[in-house]
Amino acid sequence: MREHPELEIHIVALRKTFPRSSTYRAQNVTFHLIKTVGGLRAPTLFWYDTYLIGRVLRKVRPQLVHCWGTEWGAPWIAYRLGYPFIVTMQGIITWYCRVSPPKNLYGKLYFGLSQLCERQMLRKAILVTTESKYGVNFLKSEFGLTNVWQAEHPPIKLFFQVERRPRVRPLKFVFVGRASHLKGTDLLLKALDQIVDIADFEIVLIGSREEPFFSELMGKISPKLKGRLVLRDVCTTAEVANELGESTMLLFPTRADTSPNAVKEAAVVGVPVVATRVGGIPDYIIDGKNGVLCEPESVEDFARGIKSALSNPMFSRGAVDPETYKWVRDYLSPERMGQRFWEAYCFAAKKLAGTA
Repeated sequence: MREHPELEIHIVALRKTFPRSSTYRAQNVTFHLIKTVGGLRAPTLFWYDTYLIGRVLRKVRPQLVHCWGTEWGAPWIAYRLGYPFIVTMQGIITWYCRVSPPKNLYGKLYFGLSQLCERQMLRKAILVTTESKYGVNFLKSEFGLTNVWQAEHPPIKLFFQVERRPRVRPLKFVFVGRASHLKGTDLLLKALDQIVDIADFEIVLIGSREEPFFSELMGKISPKLKGRLVLRDVCTTAEVANELGESTMLLFPTRADTSPNAVKEAAVVGVPVVATRVGGIPDYIIDGKNGVLCEPESVEDFARGIKSALSNPMFSRGAVDPETYKWVRDYLSPERMGQRFWEAYCFAAKKLAGTA
């Protein structure tokens, strides 16, 4: 924001975990933290959010609203309140639900509303941004959008500062994310079961777990693999960064991801990544340079990918190609994202002025 002092930004965040509502300012950014009552967002079709955010926006009177994702109905809220808006996709829910449909009632309601929001609102946005080249192509083909830009979201600064000290005896494999069908945790553990007798490793799963999926999965893997499994339910960002600093490799066999934070964080830390060739992952994981790419939905190919990484002189000691490492940190830099969003705001301003 220091490069564009003429830009006034207001960030509105709703959380039931806030102790109280508050407002504070840093340079030309004002943060509006709104305490909410739990359980009213999706059931009210986000009209509860519309009321709370509307009170703030009537005071701010923005020229443009930047809707961060469709998951909580942000484009609906901007449209209901009558503001022009752009949308930045966090996840492409329509795609995710095709690959891994929600099982419980709340998931069906929540993701159903998000899909409906995508179908109704993306065409009404001045511009839609998404993180990956795959995402750009999907949104254009699925929704017939013309103004879709790629704007990659970087990891936070902490991950650019991690010092590598990879552990190789035993090897330390790490998975970061919700242990779920969507993230391919079943593919991960089944593939590891195929190499449990040929490699000395520990596998650390960091994140929450989807039930009963995870319990059923644990009943299908070998006792030997269970003995090497470390579960970390909740970690701070600093703890995740520390785990990546020590890890030999990140393993990530996701079924659908626009551009997963876990993989980007590992890439800028310099951790070799074995992952599926899905979404934005091939944009910054280069086969043989800083990781191994595998076909999605294949236990056998993911096991092959791990074996290939173990036989690679760099990856087996937790190292990546230096030039690729340097390029990735530039590609995923905050400066790059900031410039892209500035260009998006300029484009929207010209559209609103009728000069674009």
